[in-house]
Amino acid sequence: MNMKEILKQKDFFKCTGFSELTVTKDGVKNTVKFPIETLGMSFADEFKKHFKAPEAPRIHKFVNMITGKNDKAGAPNVEMIMARDTEDKNYLKEKEEYDYKITYATIMYSMGMQDEYGFEKLEEFKQDLMNTGIGYDQIKKIADDINFLKQKEDEKNDE
Repeated sequence: MNMKEILKQKDFFKCTGFSELTVTKDGVKNTVKFPIETLGMSFADEFKKHFKAPEAPRIHKFVNMITGKNDKAGAPNVEMIMARDTEDKNYLKEKEEYDYKITYATIMYSMGMQDEYGFEKLEEFKQDLMNTGIGYDQIKKIADDINFLKQKEDEKNDE
């Protein structure tokens, strides 16, 4: 199949599936299945319109141009460069918050709840999820299942 044929087919690359969580209540284990689907580029574009990815601050540092490792000024082959400080505490905090937003937005959109909440009500969606007693590890599993759905489908087709 060539790209011209693919472009004529709506949702050609969309994959659907389920994310399963085991919930134990009063000693009884139950499996809850959530229908999920992959998200297209429009989701990523829309997310970027609402939330700006944090950028690590720029710093000067001395790097050995042969090894690429940090070094002291004046050592052989060492030059001062501008780099991003990805260890900056404020940056790490902002990145963690951004990653949480991506996680919750991914779940919201994959489960078709964007009309009810949308990006503007992402915090409300998060709070409603938290009110169910769901843990962040369970939320992360659902988001991971969504992100890996396409990969799993491709691997299955390759067999």
